[in-house]
Amino acid sequence: MPNLEHIVKVLLLSDKIEGEESAYLKKFGFELMVTQEFSDISFQNTEVFIVDYGFATDIESTIEKLKSFGETTVPIILLTLVSNETLLQTTLEYDVFCVVNSLKSQNAVMILHAAKRQFQRDIENKLKNNELNRLLSTNYLVLDTKNQFLEQTNTRLEKLIIDDIKLNRGELEKLRDGIQKHLKDEYQYQLFKVHFEEVHPLFYKRLLVLNPGFTDSNLKLASFIKMGFNNSEIAFFLNITLAAVKKGIQRMKHKLNLAPEDSLRLFLFNI
Repeated sequence: MPNLEHIVKVLLLSDKIEGEESAYLKKFGFELMVTQEFSDISFQNTEVFIVDYGFATDIESTIEKLKSFGETTVPIILLTLVSNETLLQTTLEYDVFCVVNSLKSQNAVMILHAAKRQFQRDIENKLKNNELNRLLSTNYLVLDTKNQFLEQTNTRLEKLIIDDIKLNRGELEKLRDGIQKHLKDEYQYQLFKVHFEEVHPLFYKRLLVLNPGFTDSNLKLASFIKMGFNNSEIAFFLNITLAAVKKGIQRMKHKLNLAPEDSLRLFLFNI
């Protein structure tokens, strides 16, 4: 018997479904709601979308609109009477989770359960990434605070070396050199980069494929955008002005050949 403690909300874009399908799916823990207009759609808590191929006038546009809603990708199932031979081709053509011929069938129930599990995995991964991003930003702040302390210490040592040549100059110089080694921006950035790539593998590689000329500054800015920080937060983390962040974004858009109206943030989210 299915676990009915959690009712899965399924939204169907159609005008032909009768009560029999709703009653059948309800036995398996699915609440089927039918709408004919996007304006009628309540996306809150929806875990699966179903699109009636015969109802949607522009199927590609409809699917793209559904994919653009919310921060989490909701699986999309295409309801169509195509023959079994063309099911795989249709699934691949429209980039949907699966295709079904009828909602009143065991096959439809199994597909809906698979789609539900996919949605729940996406939610879990999103929560995990949010937590990891929080840890990344915290680690970066710790590194930045350490870096500022080392800079201040290094400045004081420089002054001691200049002002008092009698004060164990050799030891002071050794201490200064050790601090300078850890002060390099490259050193600090590489530490952050290692942790970032554990959370977002291949992100840097994919960017460099698009433009091998990206600098560490470009990649650093892109990583904070990818982590979901706004411009003001990025300026705080990188210790630069808000204007510098905006200028950096414009440079990146140019390097990626994005139009002025295109969103760099959305582009990076999808990499």
